[in-house]
Amino acid sequence: MRNGTIIVILISLALITAFSVFNFYKKSNIPVQENNPPLTQDTLPLQEGLPFIVEAKRQAIYTAALARDYDKLNAETSTDFHYSFGGEYKDGFVGFLKLSEKDEGESAFDIIPTLLRLPYTSKDGLYTWPSVFTTEPSKWTPEDITMMKTFLTDKQIEDYRQYGGYVYYRMGITSQGDWTFYLAGD
Repeated sequence: MRNGTIIVILISLALITAFSVFNFYKKSNIPVQENNPPLTQDTLPLQEGLPFIVEAKRQAIYTAALARDYDKLNAETSTDFHYSFGGEYKDGFVGFLKLSEKDEGESAFDIIPTLLRLPYTSKDGLYTWPSVFTTEPSKWTPEDITMMKTFLTDKQIEDYRQYGGYVYYRMGITSQGDWTFYLAGD
């Protein structure tokens, strides 16, 4: 009788543990699937609340940027991708990236991984990095300022405050996992 009681207790504990783990993943929106992106030095920690397909695209863009490969990065864009307010560039997105790097002295291969490490915001099925892009300067928190200081100077932050908003590079991925924009400016 004692062995039977011990077995029942062990089975009960195993079920409670399995149920708790399942609920954790369910509440954290991390899908319980074997095809989650593996975490390596070339991947980002998962961001809480992102749908799996958005997280997968975030990881793919990050990996392509780390590879410093224009074609791999371009392959991650959607068919309705926006990269310039000034219209199409010769050689498309790749041409824009090369010209921007030459003119601005900054590479998308450095900017994109930085953006994807930052907090995001979402509205109407669009996930945008960094989250501060959608926040009015008067509502920037000390955490927002600290986050921006990881990639902007104090002068740039103050210029954006005076301008009325963050207009440095930002990027967006739809809830369907389509990378739809990588833009700077207004």
